[in-house]
Amino acid sequence: REGRGAHLSRLEQDRNQFLEKACTERNHLFSCLRLADFYAKSAPPWADYLTAAELYGKVCERNSPKGCFGLGEVLRLGKVKQDLEGAAAAYQKSCDRGHALGCLRLARMYKSGEAEVPTTHRIVELLKLSEKFQASADAEAGRGARVQRLTDAFMALETGLAAWKPSGVYCLTRRWEFKFSKVV
Repeated sequence: REGRGAHLSRLEQDRNQFLEKACTERNHLFSCLRLADFYAKSAPPWADYLTAAELYGKVCERNSPKGCFGLGEVLRLGKVKQDLEGAAAAYQKSCDRGHALGCLRLARMYKSGEAEVPTTHRIVELLKLSEKFQASADAEAGRGARVQRLTDAFMALETGLAAWKPSGVYCLTRRWEFKFSKVV
């Protein structure tokens, strides 16, 4: 076996062929979304960000919040070509359709200056929407209330990022623990 499928198991190859066929011939959105996730989140040589962006765009056009969020991620991270305006628009569509992470990511873009904030209160509105959508998803899934509200977590993250100065710091990793030591 050579080329893109060289190191994929037979099961993975069969799955991708099935998803490709269901997506292109039957226009099955979940199959397109799974295939886009595979192309966007795989390591090279299987990563194909252009195809992932096309598939996410196709799914987003059909009103899938996860497809819009995935498209925003690919565009924001510049995996095809960095398009922050396009990413903000995709996150907005995702948020409008009830995706908590889409609202959170858009608020983060506004806060960091990657996108222009339409109104001064928009970031707070997005955080509240994100919290509402997440609470609704948790209730549907039967999960209890979160220990920390998303708004509080977002603000704590922003404060921590602003205060952290990484000069002379490196990370040693062991299992799941992270230890930071100062470089001398």
